[in-house]
Amino acid sequence: MSTQQKTDLIIADLKQEVKNKRIEIIRLAKENEEKNQLINQIKLKIKESQENPQKAQIKWHEIALMLSDFTRIEDDTFFMQMEEIHQEYLKQLKLTFPYLTVQDMRMVTFIKAGMNVKEIADVMHVLPSSIYINRSRLRKKLNLKPDEDLYGFLNQISDIL
Repeated sequence: MSTQQKTDLIIADLKQEVKNKRIEIIRLAKENEEKNQLINQIKLKIKESQENPQKAQIKWHEIALMLSDFTRIEDDTFFMQMEEIHQEYLKQLKLTFPYLTVQDMRMVTFIKAGMNVKEIADVMHVLPSSIYINRSRLRKKLNLKPDEDLYGFLNQISDIL
């Protein structure tokens, strides 16, 4: 490969990286705007509850629903981003272990990202004991013994896949 071809490849890679960074900045700006809108809506509800104490209970309930909806949307976005990062790996894993469920694949994604049981439980809004059970079931599906390192196995097979 000539020096010019190498230079052209480097330039193409850099252009793609710039494009990806622009997309990321736009996405983050959109997320920031959505959060700002949520904050402004909450401020309005608080003001309304202060101006009309009889409706305060209703306004607080509306705020709780708004926050719950926003958190659910944020969680879905987080899951999609995690899966996108490991997309190629997950495809290969699914081909190797076709009986893995969507839940199993999510668990693999979190484990592969280096998240511990408590972190996974927090993200999934479940108890850590549920994560231990999910990990145990995943081990069985991957034909691992209970004492085998799941994280190590998943990273080891990423080299093979």
